[in-house]
Amino acid sequence: MSETSPQRRKQVALGGNLIVLVHMLVLFGHGAAHSHLHIEPSPWQRAFIAIVIFAAPILAALLLWTRWQRAGAVILGLSLAGSLFFGLYFHFVAAGTDSVFNPIHTHWDVWFRITAGLLVLVEAIGCAWWILTHKYFRNTAITLITLGGN
Repeated sequence: MSETSPQRRKQVALGGNLIVLVHMLVLFGHGAAHSHLHIEPSPWQRAFIAIVIFAAPILAALLLWTRWQRAGAVILGLSLAGSLFFGLYFHFVAAGTDSVFNPIHTHWDVWFRITAGLLVLVEAIGCAWWILTHKYFRNTAITLITLGGN
């Protein structure tokens, strides 16, 4: 099977869409915990969450099925990397209501911690997927340049 085969492109699209689906499911669970615990993001955080963490992966998932698959992979990779650093900082580094190190008072505190950890896991897997996909696209570009030179 050649690197540019439709089967390989389908595998890239399916893998990226699976990551987006799992990410969205965990995000909805994490958002529910935020809501029940009355943890409100600041206006700039709300914008970041809406654009980078929610909208960008959905756009990327759609692009992965089109001729703009490479752009979809880049958008997905960058959004997951941004999400990963955002979540690591606000959940595990910064002090505040969004920290997983606050005392546990309800089952929502436990759910908040579990989903924060799952987000890190899914986003890290997504970043690894992006690196592997980037290698696929880089190899494809090199192959196409070589073929064009004959």
